[in-house]
Amino acid sequence: MKVNTNVSAAPLRRYEPDYIHPTPVLEHGDRMDSNGAREIFLFEHEGLFYMHYDGNGEKSWSCCQAVSKDLIHWEKRGEQLEPGLAGEVDHGGACYGPTFCFEGKWYLYYVSVENTSGAPFYIPALPYRTGLAVADQPEGPWTKVSTDLFTLGGVGSWNEGCICAPYIIHQDGKYLAFYSASTTGPDYYRTIGLAVSDSPSGPWELSPEPLLPLEEQLENASLYFEPACALWFMFVNHVGRDEKGQEFTEAVWVYWSPSLSEWNAEDKAVVLDASNIPWVTQAVGLPSCLIADGKLWLGFDACKEPVNAINRGNAHRDLGMARFDLPLRPPE
Repeated sequence: MKVNTNVSAAPLRRYEPDYIHPTPVLEHGDRMDSNGAREIFLFEHEGLFYMHYDGNGEKSWSCCQAVSKDLIHWEKRGEQLEPGLAGEVDHGGACYGPTFCFEGKWYLYYVSVENTSGAPFYIPALPYRTGLAVADQPEGPWTKVSTDLFTLGGVGSWNEGCICAPYIIHQDGKYLAFYSASTTGPDYYRTIGLAVSDSPSGPWELSPEPLLPLEEQLENASLYFEPACALWFMFVNHVGRDEKGQEFTEAVWVYWSPSLSEWNAEDKAVVLDASNIPWVTQAVGLPSCLIADGKLWLGFDACKEPVNAINRGNAHRDLGMARFDLPLRPPE
């Protein structure tokens, strides 16, 4: 596949949240997240807020859960999924965890990996697949029903290396999955793809083209619809490079569009990066949005330490929180 060899430049616009919590709301350091807590997904049930996140433990990454009454103070509840057995697709890790409730049943879409960087950080490596676990309540217990929900693209395709971390929207009887997609190395390019199904369990039909150009270098979508301006806002994390050419997730960006299937790469802005988060040095990652108390809350992960050649900012992350007043509108 022919792609632009330049990583996309920073957007011209900035879109500042109305509030950014001055410290992490959940820090790593316990047994299940001794090497980092990252890749947050927020949801709510019966007045209680939940987060699923990647716990970077001593032997692997796994999906962990925490709960809160105010989105600032969190109680950790431990691992929700364990890696598969040797030979299974997810034996390297069962992590992240976008979670949705459809018709009374809970669906947890996790990142299923077989390859990692090994000790000490066990950073997941391509290919990234999507696993699915189900439960009758958000606290679990979770039962895995698939370790490979989608089919990776063919050799040389834009989604050959990754189809994972879907954000699901149920609209007009269809389930729309906005997933992270990537090429394979040595130079990786990333974007957001769309898959459609009649059921949250699949089978899924993948769109032939990505929603945004590969050169945008995007991962991990989280969406919000604003009725006041009839626009969809898609929050993503952007992958950049440092002065040594090392890749790392450097910012949260937002795109807006009146259509879920058509997005313009020019309609975007920076939301969060090291310049506006008090406790961050360089790396800022995956966003998750949630409506609560009439505000749009935005969870994210970030690192207090500079990016280094060993873990490229992937380890030692903590989780933060920002919010927007509503209604949300594109920045001027």
